[in-house]
Amino acid sequence: MVALLWVLLALLALILVALSLPVHVSGTARLGPDPSLDVGFRLLGGLSPRIALPGPSSVDRPRERKARKPRDKARRRRGPSRDLVMRGLKAAPALVMGELRQVHVDRFRFDADFGLGDPAETGELYGWLCPLLFATPLRRADFDLRPDFTARRFDGQLDLSLHFTPILLAGPVLGFAWRVFVRR
Repeated sequence: MVALLWVLLALLALILVALSLPVHVSGTARLGPDPSLDVGFRLLGGLSPRIALPGPSSVDRPRERKARKPRDKARRRRGPSRDLVMRGLKAAPALVMGELRQVHVDRFRFDADFGLGDPAETGELYGWLCPLLFATPLRRADFDLRPDFTARRFDGQLDLSLHFTPILLAGPVLGFAWRVFVRR
């Protein structure tokens, strides 16, 4: 019995160590006539081999929806109270910002050619985008956006690499739960 307790304690310690090491996520998206998506992650601080996530297939078929049966008004379930929903909506921005603070962008590269067909509209859009491209808060961001004044098109590639520590993502979630469900 004591040996089983030690084994469970060792497993718990291994899980805590695994959750306290960063997870590295990287992906590439290609846009244009032949779009593709490649996303993968590496566990244990980037020491594990890359695990590729399956991307969308080239031929996605729309799913058929089943018709819903109408419910009786007497059997209708009551949802959460309005007060709970309002507390959740008020606490949601803090949750999102807390989670985003824990995600660190290592590399962000956007390389694209775009054209709207009309040179004046293409130039106007490029003029609106330039301040956004060069005033980005991301330090490791590289934007290469080239206007094509001769044709209507959008071809590009997006490369993104980031890392986060899973155990640190629990802090904002626990704060959200405290603000919504405990604190009145």
